[in-house]
Amino acid sequence: MKKILVVASLLCLFACQHKQENKVESVDANTLAIDSLTNLPEQKIKEIRYIPLETNDEILIGGVSTVRYVNGYFYFISSQKILVFDKQGKFAYCIDKVGQGPGEYTSAWGVDVNLQGDVYVADTSVGKVIKYSSKGTVFEEYMIGERMLDFAALNDSVFYLANILKGGERDIDIALARYSTISKELKVLSTYDDIFDDGIQRFGSSFFRSNGSLYYYKLFSSELCEVTENGIKGYLEFPSTRWATKDIIKKWQKNMQAAYKEDKDVLRGISAFCETDEYLYIDLSSFPSVAILKNKKTGELTKPNFFSGKIRSYQQVNGATDNCLLFLTSSESENIEYILEHDTDMLPEEREALSQLSEDDNPVLMLLKF
Repeated sequence: MKKILVVASLLCLFACQHKQENKVESVDANTLAIDSLTNLPEQKIKEIRYIPLETNDEILIGGVSTVRYVNGYFYFISSQKILVFDKQGKFAYCIDKVGQGPGEYTSAWGVDVNLQGDVYVADTSVGKVIKYSSKGTVFEEYMIGERMLDFAALNDSVFYLANILKGGERDIDIALARYSTISKELKVLSTYDDIFDDGIQRFGSSFFRSNGSLYYYKLFSSELCEVTENGIKGYLEFPSTRWATKDIIKKWQKNMQAAYKEDKDVLRGISAFCETDEYLYIDLSSFPSVAILKNKKTGELTKPNFFSGKIRSYQQVNGATDNCLLFLTSSESENIEYILEHDTDMLPEEREALSQLSEDDNPVLMLLKF
């Protein structure tokens, strides 16, 4: 069932996104002292826009962890396919090339989208990266020969690989490497010093894109770095006594349930990092998670309050437009009825579109403005 929303009401929430061996540096990084941020004031949602997504059996959304907004399109990224929708929620195209032939991948371990809307898919099983352009109709393959769990393309000449598998399926020692598609050379930039010789579950991601920039996070570290043409430099530090130590990580390797039962408050990664024109948003993985908004002009730190009375459930998808953070909410009738009843500020055309949804429809994309 296709839903068409009035475009004019949404235009104000979107804006165009024009915006040698590397050494990891810790220069001029902002600092968030996590242990001291215990009583932050709450920041309520100022405005919510709803975009129901077109639905049919071929474009069902599931398992999405990231949504990128590039040049007026939303890229919904999962481990098998990339679904692309326009600003009105209408389906544009899909990259679903599962297979073993040219231009195909067995699984999309790492996916990146550049500012032109080109999509890169890293296929760990065979050590290759595929670049899809022209709405997925044109592809180019890069045979890297490395099995990485995370991937990002600085450009067509420089790829960054994170959490590279060596030896057995559970042996991860290379934290970050830089690969040149021209020289075919792999330069190791950071290692884990044999911490992960028996594997480990990842909590969150290693690469983030926000506001036209690329960022890297080393697993279980307390620093987010920016990746630039000139190298990698410290961008944001979040020191805390709660970060997982080597001993804790070794314990989790033997008993992963301890991460969820005994060590709930231990910090273990970045679940989300993105920014709008006004705020930086970061979500650190623990139980419960540590979510922080930082005002980019004043430096004020607040705690986002997602349950403002208008919505009752949401799924974090690690994405943003220039003005809003992106989240999903279910199309189940109970959830939609709650939204229709409690969000009295909803636009008439949004109310009409939501009221026509069925439980079999795709989730609703929410744009939250703080």
